[in-house]
Amino acid sequence: ATTVATATPGASATGVSEGDRAEVIEGVAVQALTVGDPEEVPAGKLVTYNVGKYAGDGGDVALLWRYRSPGGDIWKGDFLATLPADAHPWSLATDLEHGAIAVASCIRGFCGGYGVPEPTSEGELFVSNDGGVSWAAPVPLPRYSDLVAAVNGRVLVGSSPDASKNAYTLRWYPDGESVPRVPDAYPRLISGAVVWEKEDGTLIGLDGTVLRPAVASGQTRNLALAADGSGWQRWFRPRPGVEQFRAYLSRINPLGQLERAYSWDSDIWFTSFAGDDTVYGNALVSDFSHGVDFPPVRIDLHAGVIHPLRTLEAATGRTTFINLVRTGPFARVAGTGDCLNVRETASADANVLGCYRDGVLLRLGADPATRSESAWLPVETLDGRHGFAAAAYLER
Repeated sequence: ATTVATATPGASATGVSEGDRAEVIEGVAVQALTVGDPEEVPAGKLVTYNVGKYAGDGGDVALLWRYRSPGGDIWKGDFLATLPADAHPWSLATDLEHGAIAVASCIRGFCGGYGVPEPTSEGELFVSNDGGVSWAAPVPLPRYSDLVAAVNGRVLVGSSPDASKNAYTLRWYPDGESVPRVPDAYPRLISGAVVWEKEDGTLIGLDGTVLRPAVASGQTRNLALAADGSGWQRWFRPRPGVEQFRAYLSRINPLGQLERAYSWDSDIWFTSFAGDDTVYGNALVSDFSHGVDFPPVRIDLHAGVIHPLRTLEAATGRTTFINLVRTGPFARVAGTGDCLNVRETASADANVLGCYRDGVLLRLGADPATRSESAWLPVETLDGRHGFAAAAYLER
């Protein structure tokens, strides 16, 4: 069990100075986060996000992106822009680090999302494994369905015979393989793998293996899990003397022990890690009495500072929710009139890995050929394939 103590004056063994008071959990001093100055999205970062309402229903299913080039130019796009014009998304699952996007589209009636689906509704499933560049032919979805995860070319779909979800089942599409339920646990995609998670943070693999035991009491959500068992968790505890909760971000070592901990006295979401000292997400940075302000943020864990991101602010009453931040630099396909071939080697005679339309982003490789004088540039596609593309059709 996790115990919480308060360092008292003289408790210098915890790393707290004489006279200071700090929360200590399992011998680890908790660093309280503070709010710093707003800043722009760092150059060379590709931010994927959607726009909706905080603490309320509403908003369309969307998957947008924004990139700030090293020269300061802002590029914007929509990963779902290539869906058929008559598609009406109501559920979405992604693994964008591997280019996977799954969209449940309604073709008859109201299929769900914010509200109960109509009994006569019909839906279909669209899947892209290359970051929305192309989509497989749609397949029918059962009524009362929602998308749980998209990974390795498959989509995990939850469905039930009625709106109550009392007989909720899980199946992989397109092969239909069923997934046995784990009592009191929910399926989640964490670090590219589908696992079962309990409210106490216990993680269980699809084969029944316990991947991580409970670490903290209370509601716990795992955020990242490495192959050696280390990772990150978010959890909550009541704040002493007030009817509010304190949010925590914890770094867990391979033995399941607490290694680092941070706290924030309000709601905060950690959605995309960029190394061990930077995380992106959303944070409540103003008191409810002055209106809810839940902006996208960059959190500097080394300094313990939360920086609101100016260039991702949404319209009044809407919130920009960060999904994933990827490090570039990226180049944008431009001027082809059709599409740009990405080839296995830097030769017009090499095999074609794929053809990418104008507006698609390709990550530039670290090879010296990225210099402007080269006719070919090493690139990585959004689904992780490496090749070469003609520099004349890449905007940087």
